[in-house]
Amino acid sequence: MPEYLAPGVYVEEVDTGSKPIEGVSTSTAGMVGVAEWGPVGVPTLVTGFADFQRQFGGYLNYRQYRDSWYLPHTVEGFFTNGGKRLYIVRVLPDGATFAQLALNPDIQNLSAVTLENKQVATTAANPGDSTLTLNNVTNLTQGMWIQIGSTNSLEFVYVIKVDSTNQQITLNTPLRFAHAIGAAVSEVNTFIFQAIDPGAWGNGLQVTAKGDNLVDTRLIATAVVGATNLTLQSLVEIEVGSVIEVNYTESVAGQFYKVIALNSLDKTLTISPALTTAVNPATNALVRSREFSLKIDLIQKNPMTNRSRVVISQTHRNLATDPRHSRYVVKVLGAIATADTPLGADGRTMGESDLVRMAEGLTVAHARTAIRAGFAAGSSSLSGGNDNEGSISDATYSGQDNINPQQRTGLQALKNIDEVSVVAIPGHTSQTMQDTIISHCELMRYRFAVIDSRQKDGMAQVQVQRGNYDTKYAALYYPWLAIPDPFPDNPQVQGNVLLPPSGHVMGIYARSDIERGVYKAPANEVIRGIADLEVKLMKEQQDILNPRNINVLRNFRENNRGLRVWGARTLSSDPDWKYVNVRRLFIFIENSIDRGTQWVVFEPNDEPLWQRVKRVITAFLTQVWRDGALMGQTKEEAFFVKCDRTTMTQNDIDNGRLIVQVGIAPVKPAEFVIFRIGQWAGGSSVDEG
Repeated sequence: MPEYLAPGVYVEEVDTGSKPIEGVSTSTAGMVGVAEWGPVGVPTLVTGFADFQRQFGGYLNYRQYRDSWYLPHTVEGFFTNGGKRLYIVRVLPDGATFAQLALNPDIQNLSAVTLENKQVATTAANPGDSTLTLNNVTNLTQGMWIQIGSTNSLEFVYVIKVDSTNQQITLNTPLRFAHAIGAAVSEVNTFIFQAIDPGAWGNGLQVTAKGDNLVDTRLIATAVVGATNLTLQSLVEIEVGSVIEVNYTESVAGQFYKVIALNSLDKTLTISPALTTAVNPATNALVRSREFSLKIDLIQKNPMTNRSRVVISQTHRNLATDPRHSRYVVKVLGAIATADTPLGADGRTMGESDLVRMAEGLTVAHARTAIRAGFAAGSSSLSGGNDNEGSISDATYSGQDNINPQQRTGLQALKNIDEVSVVAIPGHTSQTMQDTIISHCELMRYRFAVIDSRQKDGMAQVQVQRGNYDTKYAALYYPWLAIPDPFPDNPQVQGNVLLPPSGHVMGIYARSDIERGVYKAPANEVIRGIADLEVKLMKEQQDILNPRNINVLRNFRENNRGLRVWGARTLSSDPDWKYVNVRRLFIFIENSIDRGTQWVVFEPNDEPLWQRVKRVITAFLTQVWRDGALMGQTKEEAFFVKCDRTTMTQNDIDNGRLIVQVGIAPVKPAEFVIFRIGQWAGGSSVDEG
């Protein structure tokens, strides 16, 4: 309550009306699957197929990915059929690896950088191991990058723990290769490049280094042998951590030094080590900063033409090798994630590059000491990336739940996005997988699952599949779709391949919601972007499947009506929840009221509040009724809202409960349109029922 303590004019803002309820989105979808690249286990919004290709790559070849190639095509089907917003969760099995590359810039003062070399001594290491036992862990520390193995088994790992008692170190990632007793282990003196996301796509990454000589200036004071200070005409673009080349010509290299301090007022800088030769301004001695650029290309082979092409290209300029420099290459491109690295919303570390992340092999002390002018000119390719698609299982798609949202994977990661209302895992039709997605929707309450039938199933098999489920939160669609083969052996004879219907159907859900409303059954809608259906079903077959609540996709081309969804039933045995549009209408209303009445919590629980709540819900449902979603000639026939002493007892009030009863009369689809035609003496009449 405001305080009025001194005489004066008081201006106050008063809440004079009810807070309106805004309808939630019903067309935002979520899909889980394998993609060419992109963040793993992170729900990522895409708003079109071109956006998907930018963030997750293109089509997957079904010959390589077997039963895991569907996602890009189903995403395309979603947008082709009217979808607008889609969250993608890319999944990969634990055995998937990052492509890597080690580049070693020349260290001009190698004697000042002493690397620690050890041996794997007591036990061999196997792929998947996260520990190494050494003969000596002296001088190996947490936070150090090491390399293990030789040419064919060389890999780079990060030390997160050192156990000096057992002479053992713990690594941030499991080993990729087997290493025998005696395999060499040493501190890394290279920069490590790693693809930003795991998978075989990273093997197409190529790094090209080039010198960037930004600043040429001159000395304005003589410097003798042993001097550590230089006075220059200009310090533009020179900073602590810069490497400078002194007394050079275009044909002869000079001496390299590290800038460790500078004074911009008198244009003096401090270098390390001390000058090894005298420098005299009278000889027009030149000083040049030695930055470099990195060009990173993603190169892929077109499977249709067998020609390589650059898909993505990025160039990063004015880079340096010292951690103190503002353009330190690791900071600019982004650091490889380790156990103690903060991650962004996309599950990656922050950086300018959309293709790679980097790690500094040297310790911080060595990196500050080492004089490295940059990488040798030329191109090098990353290698070792692997999707490990052969080990993808239902558990890969289901993912792991976690109290920390950033640690959720697979389907469980979609819990992080409240606005998702329709969910599918295209093409994965095992009972375990479909039970998981149904349970996910039932747990989340405001979601609906689109379930695929099994590929090449006949009438009997799809009925057995349908019998496995009884839920009002899912619908089953049969049969599969046929699309032109994206990777034909002979382009002159292009056949069809089969695709699960869920992506296209989810797009139809969105199209129907946007054009008509969630109350309209998403059926009698044309399926866009396909060549045919797996099988052609006639009315006789649908007479058997429809009563089992199996939604059939039909071919009406003979009637000039194309290929259509010809069913809109859920997998529920409860007749109240028979229709998809009824279930999704209730989801829409319940979710909208849930979100739109959060302001009520902790308000004084008495009659004025009850009337306000009743008014806002009534206003919302009135609009829903006017949109055509509820039956009745008047709103009193369409719904009722009660919130008074008849809906809650004094005990409810004493225990902090406000109870509202809402009843609605949803419109049902005209699934069976019957015309009864008879004769009478004056001619014929038509009764519509």
